[in-house]
Amino acid sequence: MYLSKSLVNVLFRRKKLYNLRMHDEDSLPAHLDEFSTLVNQLLAVDVQLIEYEKVVTLLCSLPDTWDNLIVVIGGEGLTQMSWESVCSTLLADDMRQRGSEGSSRDALTTRG
Repeated sequence: MYLSKSLVNVLFRRKKLYNLRMHDEDSLPAHLDEFSTLVNQLLAVDVQLIEYEKVVTLLCSLPDTWDNLIVVIGGEGLTQMSWESVCSTLLADDMRQRGSEGSSRDALTTRG
């Protein structure tokens, strides 16, 4: 089914990609994996996405809690928005957020 190059299949794959949304409780690495899988399915039916389109679609799929980081990434300009740099920035911030959450829990535990 994924290899069918019919218009219906291409539209279905694009719609699935454009409607993909990450929720606050979701894992960023899992979301990136799902996003990449959908992009690869489009590539398999000869739909090429330019890097800018991939980056913008990914950033639009993130929850509102990521808006501050999205503004920072967008402030770098279109020439700096490579897929790799955006994913690296998102993953680094995700690790930082998870690390600070763990520190808060540890601090509360030691006080209790």
